[in-house]
This record gives sequence, structure tokens and C-alpha cells, in this order.
Amino acid sequence: MPYRQRVPFTLATKAIPPLCLRPDNTALLIQDMQRILVDPEYGLGKVANERGILIEFDPYYQQVEKVTENITRLKERVTTVGMPVIYTRLAYDRSQGSMPSTFQRAIGLAVPIDAEGSEIIPALAPTEEDFIILKKGFGGFSGETGLNKLLKGMGVDNIIVTGAITEFGVRGTAAGAQDLGYHPLVISDGTASMTHATQSRTLGEICYGLTKVRSTGEVLTYLDEMVETDGKFV
Repeated sequence: MPYRQRVPFTLATKAIPPLCLRPDNTALLIQDMQRILVDPEYGLGKVANERGILIEFDPYYQQVEKVTENITRLKERVTTVGMPVIYTRLAYDRSQGSMPSTFQRAIGLAVPIDAEGSEIIPALAPTEEDFIILKKGFGGFSGETGLNKLLKGMGVDNIIVTGAITEFGVRGTAAGAQDLGYHPLVISDGTASMTHATQSRTLGEICYGLTKVRSTGEVLTYLDEMVETDGKFV
């Protein structure tokens, strides 16, 4: 008999406090939307194709297509209201004497910043106003990425988290954000997981119920109301 998934921890914890989204305290984080991670012709997809198992990644790339559309919508809206946009890239910079981490080597994605496939996909290409953070681990705060310093300098409290991969990097970023005192808001249809099942499970369990999860449509509505009320609680 299939067992019902239980998360007793959440029954004993306090409710997640509401987040007040404003341009001066909220940033959009677009995580690892690079060809090596979200384009089937590069990185993960290329390896899977060479091994004859690309079909196993169909659910993931299906999610990526929709996620790209939703992140585009979110980015357009947050830019309009004046919120900063930050990208992370799983890469290292050889020109700065940097070397790939043990993690990058272990997963087979030890890619320098100037290598083909390392770039953000064209549909989500950063502008000159956007910020780009290099990282060598799962989460955006892993190692000394500079993300924490950047956010502190901006006075950011809330992080709208989007990108790939939900059960790995996105989850790691949300946990790291909480450890540092930030309030992460993960976009349910703005993040992609390896399978539909792991997407649902991870979003249900993410940070043991201590991270808010909302859809793209919900956040777009919040942002519209924020303009009218000078701040919106979610």
C-alpha cells in the first residue's frame, strides 16, 4: 500500500510570517539558467543523449520551457517596479586564477565562464543593469559567491527564487538564504525539477515548510497590488 508522505516537523513550527514585497527590499534571483543545465544540446542533455537516455530528461526539459516563459514575465514586471535582478552561474573564472570546485568536478559540470554552454540562455539574457554571481556549489550562497554581500548592500530582505534545479540548487539557495536571515519566496512554476514528481515533492517539503512557495500568477498579482499600496504582504 502506498504510504502517505508526512512532514511532522511543520506541525510543530510557527506559521511563516508574511513577506512585504517592495522595490527597496526585494530582489529577483534567476538561478543557473545556463545552456549546460537547461538546453538539451549542452551539458546534462548532451551527456544524456550520448548515453541514449535523453528521454529520461523529457519531464525536466518540458518544465524548463514553461519556466523560461514564466521567469521572462516575472523579470519584465519586477524591472518595471524597480526591483533588482540577480543571476547565478555555475562556472569558474580562469582569468581570475579560479579553478573548478570538487563539486563541479563530481557532477561533471566543471565549466569555465568563457566556455560554450556556460552562458545564460538567450531568452533570459542579462542586461547591463542586472547582476551576475558565479558559484561553484549547489546553492547561491555556497562558498564565497558574493551574493550575500551584494544583497546586504542593496538592503534586500526578500528573495524571489527562480531557475534550476529545484531539488538541488534552488532548495540549497532557499536554505542558505534562511540561514543568513533572508526571506526566500520560491516560484512553483518558475523552477524546474528532474521529474514532475520531484518538483511536487520538493516544493511541498522545501526547507521543511519554512519557505513560502507561490506561483508566477500569484506573484504578478502581488506586484500589481504592491504598486497601488506601496508594499504587498504575501
